[in-house]
Amino acid sequence: MLDATSQSLQYALDGLTMRQTVLADNIANQGTPGYQAKAVDFESAMSDALDGGHAPDVTPTVAGTGAASQPDGNNVDLGDSLVGMQATTMRYQTVSEALSSKFQLIKDSSAGNF
Repeated sequence: MLDATSQSLQYALDGLTMRQTVLADNIANQGTPGYQAKAVDFESAMSDALDGGHAPDVTPTVAGTGAASQPDGNNVDLGDSLVGMQATTMRYQTVSEALSSKFQLIKDSSAGNF
């Protein structure tokens, strides 16, 4: 069983994974008439849960971006989506390293390696 910190880091990884998937869908549908870009929010739920002193246990939410549509009804902004992919990748790497470090710390402390 994971502690609250590990659960929160895992939740962040899940949210970032979902965000990468949604951004990839947006990019893939950049030229699809009528396609409406989507975005993922997990930070709000995570912040609320952590402020309340417990680990988040909700599913990240996916919703439309509300951006203005082009004449064909598509509202994907390719530049924003590509920047979002890069930022999400960097955040995923950071959170992944934090979780890995936490597990290494637990492993070292259980082995008596302080």
